[in-house]
Amino acid sequence: MKLFFSELAQNELQDAVTYYDEISSLLGDALIKEVKQAEKLITVFPFAWTSVGNHQRKYILKKISIYDDL
Repeated sequence: MKLFFSELAQNELQDAVTYYDEISSLLGDALIKEVKQAEKLITVFPFAWTSVGNHQRKYILKKISIYDDL
């Protein structure tokens, strides 16, 4: 399975990481960790997510917290 982010999605993710890093670097790291976990799940179970168009699926990230790993 081929997984890719559109340029718009890449920019939005980078903006979100930058925003969270301004609050706490732990939040930015938590967001990146959650996205990487999502990538793994999507790759392993590509048809488990809601279809939103031709060869596109929607995966909703869970809320992130700096306290998840404590």
